[in-house]
Amino acid sequence: KDDFEREQMLELAEVLRRRKEAKDKQPITFAEMTKLRVTVFAGFALACAPVVILLYPTGYFGPLSSRVRGLFVKHTRTGNPLVDSVAEHQPASQQAYWQYLHFMCYCAPVGMAFIAGR
Repeated sequence: KDDFEREQMLELAEVLRRRKEAKDKQPITFAEMTKLRVTVFAGFALACAPVVILLYPTGYFGPLSSRVRGLFVKHTRTGNPLVDSVAEHQPASQQAYWQYLHFMCYCAPVGMAFIAGR
């Protein structure tokens, strides 16, 4: 979704560039193209601002998910020990590895040895 709007704005800047070049009969500079892109993006932001201002009080924009919050807020728990350990920048416990990887905990070193031996 975000890429779609960005691509549309870049295309609009390209259309405006081609029109200006056709009118002036000379190519525009890099600085002029940058200014044109900034103008298009700023216009889009100004056009979206009233919609955001109207929708924000209604609760349309919900809170971040617990997994995303767990990355930034220390006391938030997701219930998944692997995600929590990444959020806290701590190594996962052996119990977490066993719960999520089960017998692969023991097969992985054998596989790595096999690959290294080739």
